[in-house]
Amino acid sequence: MWFDNIDPMDSYQETKGVEALLLRHHWLNSANLWLWGIRGAEDQKGNEFIGSRKNSLEFGGRFQYPSPIGDAGICYHQRELNAGHEYRLGADLRMDYAIGLWLEASASYFDGNQQPINYTALASIGADYVFDIGNGLAITSEGMLNALSFSDLSKISYEDFIIAVMADYPLGLLDSLRLLTSYTISQEEYMIAGSWRRTYDLIALDIGLSKTKSRGCSVNLIISSVF
Repeated sequence: MWFDNIDPMDSYQETKGVEALLLRHHWLNSANLWLWGIRGAEDQKGNEFIGSRKNSLEFGGRFQYPSPIGDAGICYHQRELNAGHEYRLGADLRMDYAIGLWLEASASYFDGNQQPINYTALASIGADYVFDIGNGLAITSEGMLNALSFSDLSKISYEDFIIAVMADYPLGLLDSLRLLTSYTISQEEYMIAGSWRRTYDLIALDIGLSKTKSRGCSVNLIISSVF
């Protein structure tokens, strides 16, 4: 989420990568430490709304630890902008009980006199579960809060809440269906998308239909092959 833009309706889960160096260390108790350095680019990545300074050095890390209630992690990332810097701190928790649950939150501070925004904050909560219906109906739902502040965190200047639900159902060995719906409360914007996929040994066929309030309907057809 911090460094990629994966479309949930993309069966291949392709995203534009970054030029980076990643170091990872794993302990026997499943705890792990990640350290990374990224080459800055003017194009936005992940949930950024401001690009980085070209060829600058971004760096950060993540520590994950298996707690009694689930896997907990804390992350930090720092990057240079064309005017100022961004310092981001995040935390997340993944729990697998009767259903899968996760919590994620991050906050960023921007310095520099030319930055109109001082703070941003993101928080999300999600759940997934596979129902014993037919071949197995997988439901994933998530709600995300996005907030901006032009002064400090106690004075929110803009906030928005997005709700999304996705359903996956395998019709058999070759065919699968996916349905995704989302709604942005403040903008009253909705999106409904569905897709069917058939996979052979060397060829895959994807047909998708989507509708949004602002852009209307669209149809996508993708034929891909693997050699």
